[in-house]
Amino acid sequence: MITFDVHQQVGTSIPKSFWARWLRTLERHVRKAKGSQLSIAIVGDAAIRRLNATYRGKDKITDVLSFGERQAHNGRRASPTLAPGEPTNFLGELVICYPQAKRQARALQHSLEHELSVLFVHGVLHLLGYEHHRRPAADRMRRLEDVILDR
Repeated sequence: MITFDVHQQVGTSIPKSFWARWLRTLERHVRKAKGSQLSIAIVGDAAIRRLNATYRGKDKITDVLSFGERQAHNGRRASPTLAPGEPTNFLGELVICYPQAKRQARALQHSLEHELSVLFVHGVLHLLGYEHHRRPAADRMRRLEDVILDR
């Protein structure tokens, strides 16, 4: 099982069982996920905007950021909260913006729980090496998201 810790800074408390359920589902569909470790941070608008500006060069609010253990942006360490020397099975850190998730859920007319699920699965797939910048890879990632989310 993927082990994880959660640092929720804003919003209504999300039970660990919510994240664990999605991680079990991910493990059934992505073999390389098994035995990994993950850190989850639930933050507000200001924090995600600051991280997005610092690590992606985009001074705006976003919904989810994935900081892989081995990723770096402009020569910087991928995540501001990861200590050097994390174990090799450490996937990285997933940062979800709670207020943005609420806004998107409202705009798309579905539940906050559904939106958090979508953001979580999408972000973890990035940590597992899936990308959506080019056509064939984007199609693979989207199909896998759909299967995992059972859409």
